[in-house]
Amino acid sequence: MVLDAHQRALAECPNLMLVLAPRHPERADEVADLVAARGWPAVRRSALPRGRDPRAILVLDTVGELAPLYSVADVVFVGGSLVPTGGHNMLEAALRRKPVLMGPHTTNFREAATLLEATGAALVVRDGAELGRELTRLLADQELRQKLGEAGYEAVASRHGAVAETLDLIARFLLPEAPA
Repeated sequence: MVLDAHQRALAECPNLMLVLAPRHPERADEVADLVAARGWPAVRRSALPRGRDPRAILVLDTVGELAPLYSVADVVFVGGSLVPTGGHNMLEAALRRKPVLMGPHTTNFREAATLLEATGAALVVRDGAELGRELTRLLADQELRQKLGEAGYEAVASRHGAVAETLDLIARFLLPEAPA
């Protein structure tokens, strides 16, 4: 579905680059093989910076590089959400002011998905065709990308300090008072 959406978006944005980040980097070979089976060149991140085909799809097989890649992205689709596998974390992309596209299956990150959708920071797509349409629309509309990206950042920033507040509540109500 993602490769089909990428193909559709390439018609409007010929310099578009797709980065696929498997949840488990050890699946990178499998993902690269799936990409190749669909007729696309694929390159693993660990194989860079050697020359690469500009059409090649980058498959992350390393850890710790997804967040910096969000910073240079125009649009982020959060995978694992078009099928009922629970989705992936979309807050890192939102924190970097990137518009987020996600499928309807976000049970692993339900609170984050609800927050971003409710604040207008993310768009929910139901299938690969809708993903392709929304991706193309966002790539063509810089103002809309900025609006969604800013809404995402504000939504995440509004939750800053929530962990500290929760731990404070736990300490106050569940832990016994220390003797004076």
